[in-house]
Amino acid sequence: SGAGASAAPGSSPPGQSAGQSTSSSAPPSGPDRDGGELPGETRHPPRLVLDRSVPLPAALAEEARRARLTSLMGLLPDAGLAWLSVDDSLHLWSYSSSLGSGVGNGSLGPGHAAGASRNEDYCSMTVPSGQCVVTVGLVRPRPGVFSDAVRWCLAVTTPEEVTLCALAVGGEGDEGM
Repeated sequence: SGAGASAAPGSSPPGQSAGQSTSSSAPPSGPDRDGGELPGETRHPPRLVLDRSVPLPAALAEEARRARLTSLMGLLPDAGLAWLSVDDSLHLWSYSSSLGSGVGNGSLGPGHAAGASRNEDYCSMTVPSGQCVVTVGLVRPRPGVFSDAVRWCLAVTTPEEVTLCALAVGGEGDEGM
């Protein structure tokens, strides 16, 4: 008395109707649904090439070392700006010599570090609630909401709030951001 499961001739396994095959000898045509490799294809990982490296301004590197809870950083390429958060403080600076988007004239205004060189100008803000900054994003303001000097708004998020800050264009003698 054999105690094995065997399918009766002409019957189909559970979940499969008669006439369906459990395997296919023909290779699929075109890319598979999941974007994976087709049989016989070899995928190579993308190659990353370092274009340039921009050091953190010295004064901000020192701020980052003083972080009690968290320190994050990122880029806002449309505005040519980089950001660094240290706990509830946010610092912005230009990582390129030319700000094609017109965010400033090389100087980021009155919040810059005392004694910093022109290349290390930055502006800073502290989140009013004291929450740690989690992310920073750049959005275009709605027309007519701000003056024409405001080309970008900065969305600063914490675990509990979003703060919208206007970034104004500054010309020679103006305050910048």
